Amino acid sequence: MKGTWIICGFAAALSLVMVSTEAFAVAGKPSATPEPGSIDATQQALDSAVARFSNNDIAGSGPALDAVIASPAFDGLPSRSRYRALLLGGLSALNNGDKAHAHELLVRATDMPQSGGSDWHERLNVAFMLDDEADSLRSLTVIAQRWPQSLDQINYQAVMQIAQSDYADSHDELHFELLKALFDAGWTVEGALEPSWQWRDLVVGWIKRKSPDRALAVARRIDDIDVLIELRADLRFAALRKAAPERFDINQAQAESVKLYTIEAERRPHEMSWKVDLVNVLLRGGQYQDVLDISDAIIGEVKAAASSASSTSPYTDTDDKLIWVMNSRARALQALGRWDEAVLQLERAARRPENGRPNINQAINLAQLLCKLGRPEPALGVISEIENVSKYGLMQMYWIRLASAMQTGDVSAQETALAYMSEHRAESLYLYQSALVIAGHNDDAAQLLIQRLGDPDERSEALRQIQTYRKEPQPELATKWLEQSRQLLNRNDVLAAVKAVGTIESFEVAAAPG
Repeated sequence: MKGTWIICGFAAALSLVMVSTEAFAVAGKPSATPEPGSIDATQQALDSAVARFSNNDIAGSGPALDAVIASPAFDGLPSRSRYRALLLGGLSALNNGDKAHAHELLVRATDMPQSGGSDWHERLNVAFMLDDEADSLRSLTVIAQRWPQSLDQINYQAVMQIAQSDYADSHDELHFELLKALFDAGWTVEGALEPSWQWRDLVVGWIKRKSPDRALAVARRIDDIDVLIELRADLRFAALRKAAPERFDINQAQAESVKLYTIEAERRPHEMSWKVDLVNVLLRGGQYQDVLDISDAIIGEVKAAASSASSTSPYTDTDDKLIWVMNSRARALQALGRWDEAVLQLERAARRPENGRPNINQAINLAQLLCKLGRPEPALGVISEIENVSKYGLMQMYWIRLASAMQTGDVSAQETALAYMSEHRAESLYLYQSALVIAGHNDDAAQLLIQRLGDPDERSEALRQIQTYRKEPQPELATKWLEQSRQLLNRNDVLAAVKAVGTIESFEVAAAPG
């Protein structure tokens, strides 16, 4: 988990504290000369530290508050005074850059009866910055349970990151409690989209806990096509499909998704992200000309704005999202068999920075396409310039190296790439399985697929990937590799593994990319 501020941050919390410091004042006159180390002396020291904090001497108040908290008389102070010291001490430590100490004090402050929602938001912020998965889960859960209306103050991407299934292995109960709290709070992404992947994990949680009615209630809110396909394919969810067949109609879900994203894109005309989501849904439905029309319109608007006197983009997220519009346009061109145009589009996208940094995603997508088109040298040239890649990105790059080496006959490069992917297979079992197929290691690929089908955490994804989808034009090499992958399903051992846990169906939507 990559820590960052996930709500308005310290400044907002500080302003709340500054407004409320009068409420912390202690009634009555303190002793003029209290005995050192006494409760009265500790209370006077706390009042002095609070005054420094209130006068914006945040850095100076920190050591004074720490001294109060460390005093032997601290536990004898009134509860409200102890809460005040712990909360302001935590905020001071955070302001002074000591996140670990800030977290320690904020945890203690939120355990006090006086704590409120803003305190828990600060605790969540610091836990997130510290990559403390357990306390991020715990803090977000408390917020969702006690102050659900404040969830919209938190960056939805942070909520999704904390709630992602990767945490389930080590924090299963915490993960489940968070998902349950978010569901009960009616939380949605930006007030519009169901977090379907998270709801899928919650469905699994309720099934594990033998609560089919609650699992069905959650399943009814799932609307993502890929999640629905996984639930259709996996026999663990057969009872849900039988109880609510209308929720598992993929064509209907596709049509509803197009309608939803169209409405949201029109409602938020200055947010390109919604149009990116819309064209991606249109791609799944084979509406390639619509994708080109929308993408061309967006690219034209941005170009026109750049050449105008104001140079102000009509979108607030151009720097972040335009490359994905270009990426979707390239995918539509590929689906129409216009390979050279797709390459040109990805070359243009790869040259654009991504959030001020070199563009890695479109460069990798470009290299993959070149590889599929039988152009291994240019593909290798593209990835040779890529730096600072994620672990998953490295798996993609080694897949490209392997596929290129298979075309050039470089046996040493093949062995090196396959050895790396084998060692790091946990980053993407699917990519490793694909690598085994194109390298001709069919028995190993089959055994890996059987292993994935037998793993409850991998099964649904593996089943989704072996369904039959809308056929789209593919370069000759890509067609060959896809056929080799499909041949795994002709093996008796693979078919038996599939039959034991799921089904294979045909769908009119295109397969998900990747």
